[in-house]
Amino acid sequence: MKAFLQWFLSLFTPKTEEKTEEIGVSLVSPEGIKLLKYYEGLSLTAYKDIVGKWTIGYGDTENVTPGMGITEQEAEDRLRRRLERDFIPGVTSSLDRSPRQCELDALVSLAYNIGVAAFKRSTLLKRYNAGDIQGAADQFSVWHYAAKKSIKGLRKRRAAERMRFLGADADAAISVGDNTP
Repeated sequence: MKAFLQWFLSLFTPKTEEKTEEIGVSLVSPEGIKLLKYYEGLSLTAYKDIVGKWTIGYGDTENVTPGMGITEQEAEDRLRRRLERDFIPGVTSSLDRSPRQCELDALVSLAYNIGVAAFKRSTLLKRYNAGDIQGAADQFSVWHYAAKKSIKGLRKRRAAERMRFLGADADAAISVGDNTP
């Protein structure tokens, strides 16, 4: 009787995999954070990025002033706050399908770098939402310009993001990125 009751109750309890697919993923994984941090780099003092925006920590441009300094913990806190408040919701609210973890990691990394508005207008997003995963993956390489110049570091980052999007772990994705011309 006990076995029957457990079986009967299991019919109404979603399995972990089913629940994950139903609700999708909603947070960037440690692999995604590793990739993003690797390509953003860490600066504890404010600097102007390639397009002239004051930047600090892991590529954060919000409320940054010349001469500003922060601790490593403050850089971590700023990154988490911006991801949770701006970039994860900005990406997930744009998706018409439930992402795999690797896809969300790469999409958030891209949006963190190009901005949510540009991400929402992207052909990459349109292809992803249409179910064209390979077509979306191929669109990462389009985003390698800053100040109207092709930037080697962005080509490397996009190659790595593409690999993460397709399922590679952070180390493998970074290796591909580092070997991209």
